[in-house]
Amino acid sequence: VRQSMDKPLDQVLLERGMVSPYELRPALEEEQRTGKSLSQVLLERRVLGERELTQARAAQLGLDFVPVGDVNPAPDAVAALPEDVARRRTALPLRMEDGVIILALADDPDPDAMDEIARATGRRVSATLGARSDLIAALDRAYGPRASAAPPPGAPGMPPPGAGVPSVGSPPVTPPPGPHARHR
Repeated sequence: VRQSMDKPLDQVLLERGMVSPYELRPALEEEQRTGKSLSQVLLERRVLGERELTQARAAQLGLDFVPVGDVNPAPDAVAALPEDVARRRTALPLRMEDGVIILALADDPDPDAMDEIARATGRRVSATLGARSDLIAALDRAYGPRASAAPPPGAPGMPPPGAGVPSVGSPPVTPPPGPHARHR
């Protein structure tokens, strides 16, 4: 992973024409005053969106930006990275190139994450950046949607499995005759 953080993010944003000095100045002041990151301030102020900020961050780090919403990951790359690691690290395996797995990450490629992914896949890894929300949706497409957060049947407050539902092959349930039932 090549990191060239020679330029601060504000300079990258200005050079790329993504913000004007008039938009940037109050954001930098808020960053200093609150301790929030410049990215978070710009997002909260709706000056830039997540994708634009990720593109600028990728440029700052010397990495490629991948619009993962438009990408279909290679099945062999997806199969190489266990789903739990992919989701925990918000890492989408994109493709294999000469035995190296190419990933799109939501966060800066820190050494711990890269080492964990390399151990999990048994391969060398190379990182690109993608917008977090796009990566989460792409992970669902690649691995299948996450299991529902609903409690399992039989959990406290939930009916036991099959409660009130006749099983297949059982005779139909008929209610007992009431006061208005006809007798033959």
